[in-house]
Amino acid sequence: MDLLRKLRDKLLAPLLGYGILAGIALAVVFTLAILGGAVMRALGFTYQSIGSILLFFLLSMLLDLPFDLLAGALPRALCSMGRLPPGWARGLHFLLDAAFSAMAMAAADALMVSVSATPLSVWAVSLLFALPCLFERRGRDSGGKAG
Repeated sequence: MDLLRKLRDKLLAPLLGYGILAGIALAVVFTLAILGGAVMRALGFTYQSIGSILLFFLLSMLLDLPFDLLAGALPRALCSMGRLPPGWARGLHFLLDAAFSAMAMAAADALMVSVSATPLSVWAVSLLFALPCLFERRGRDSGGKAG
């Protein structure tokens, strides 16, 4: 009986914790999908259902993940080597993030039949989602400076 209780405790706690984290992540993606879908709809984005919007944004986020890492690492590396000042590095991060997000959304649009995104709607949401890059601070990464 003790073995069963230990096994249950070792499996149930992580499973419950990961389930809660997955639920929170899905809620954030759902909120971003609804807000992004509303902006895109005003600019010509069409979709069949709320589920297709959610799938569109999930797919575009998955496609964008490796490029998002590159968009953050490249300006940081250039800044740490002294090739770019922190303000320019932040601007480059913004531009790369917006461009990679737009490419990922265009690819997701091409892969999905249930949505149709116009280039204007893709670029508008990409720029909107990239805005936090301009305001983030990396104190320990850039020697106490923003960048």
